[in-house]
Amino acid sequence: MAQPPWGGAIQYVSPTGYDAEGWRLRSEAGSFGYGRWQAQWGGQAGAQDGVIALGGYAQDGYRANARQENHRLSANYGYRFDEALEGRLYLTHVDARSALPGALTLAQFRANPRQAAAGNVLLDQRRDFELTRLAARLAWRPGDGREWQASAFVSDKFLDHPIFQVLQQDSRDFGLDLRLRNEGELAGARNVLTLGAGFVRGDTRDDRWVNRGRANPDDHRGARTDQSDQRAVTATLFVENQFYLAENAALIVGAQSFETKRRFRDRFPVPFDASFERDYRGFNPKLGLRFDLADGVQLFGNLARSAEPPSFGELAGGPNVTLVDMQRAFSGELGLRVLRETLELDTVLYRAQLQDELLSLTDGNGNPLGTRNAERTVHQGLEFAGRWGFAPDWQLAANLLINDFRFDGDATFGRNRLAGVPKEWLRLELAWSPSDRFRLAPSLEWVPDDYFIDHANTFTAPGYFLWGLKLSGELLGGLRWFVDGRNLADRAYVATTGVVADTRVPFNPGNPAAPRPPRDGAYFLPGDGRSVYIGLEWRR
Repeated sequence: MAQPPWGGAIQYVSPTGYDAEGWRLRSEAGSFGYGRWQAQWGGQAGAQDGVIALGGYAQDGYRANARQENHRLSANYGYRFDEALEGRLYLTHVDARSALPGALTLAQFRANPRQAAAGNVLLDQRRDFELTRLAARLAWRPGDGREWQASAFVSDKFLDHPIFQVLQQDSRDFGLDLRLRNEGELAGARNVLTLGAGFVRGDTRDDRWVNRGRANPDDHRGARTDQSDQRAVTATLFVENQFYLAENAALIVGAQSFETKRRFRDRFPVPFDASFERDYRGFNPKLGLRFDLADGVQLFGNLARSAEPPSFGELAGGPNVTLVDMQRAFSGELGLRVLRETLELDTVLYRAQLQDELLSLTDGNGNPLGTRNAERTVHQGLEFAGRWGFAPDWQLAANLLINDFRFDGDATFGRNRLAGVPKEWLRLELAWSPSDRFRLAPSLEWVPDDYFIDHANTFTAPGYFLWGLKLSGELLGGLRWFVDGRNLADRAYVATTGVVADTRVPFNPGNPAAPRPPRDGAYFLPGDGRSVYIGLEWRR
């Protein structure tokens, strides 16, 4: 599915009993049967600390056949053996149930964006899963500039996914990670060295049956269509060194080496045995410079080579096995960060030249066709995020993406744009906050141009303009409130799309001159209409 192509990485840091001490209770309700709640407690006593959080949400959804329900438990416990040694355990459990309304044709979307695709209703298409994950981390800081970390995890997941057929996957994963961070001096200058190694193994039993859908609501499974055992193993080594050329300038040199194996054992070899084994290896160097130009102002640039092996979802996630190659890229970026009291900016210009990009395609009904390699593609553009307090009590926030993703001399698609990626995406928010007790923030989201949903560039999804308004504030006793109105003009819009190679009528070798007009298909997923949500949060 196509989404705004954010770059960079997200680092999630779990709260601990030291930084999340006390109670936090939150409750929300709103349009389309939406409700959410969360309860969290954290605390510490002596050498021990911990956090536990319970939460859940449910909603009927804007569209038919869109009911969702999710419950989550997360907890961690830490123990400081002494000033240098600390250990922590993490537990997560998720139980999620989601009905799938499916993609619509453009004609169906314009007639009634709230309807579900008929095939999704008939087959009662869903995505339900249970996940339990246990992890542990041990950190040793002897006080000489070194920090050693060792971590491990094990997870168990069961997926029940009736779509064009019934998919059930029972997965067991585990992994280990070791790393050393050493901060000291090299040639009289500050130097930070990081070394690490990782190992991950995943085993999945994949079962598939004919989907009987609502014809047998108690058990959708019909005749077996496939069964396989899948094993993925990845070993990684990495090193990064930050050498400070001056107090305000650092040279970053790094490299990653990996080897990954994919083993697929066909346990239902009908009409033939599709078993395979694939090995992928890569070496990814990087070079970067970072300059602290002034207090809170940083300029950076990076050059890197990357390699991404296909997952089992890309090798065997469609109706047939697709033995695609590894995706490779050479990328460069130049960025500016500003962190001041009244001004925050984070902007990056980037260009990536890709070889064998992994492109997932669907058919005209939204069903997966598998993954293909594109010979050469280019991703380039601008990513910008900023927040400016331009006057007392006033703040303007902006996020902007300018994307130029295209083929690079492809034999079939030439220099066409890659499908499913808007050329521009903008979000603005203007906030007025005269005190902690009240904040008013109108916002807008804008995709100004239509964008292609097929790589042949023959059919487009419409751009859109949405606006919203959020009110929030703080009451006595640590109680906060909000009212959030979204898409207040109640615009019907396409939030995301499927991606296909070509929407046109197939080429007719018997009549090469025959016209090939584009055809509408089930590629479009509508966003929510006008909605209002309210919430309360209490902390103590």
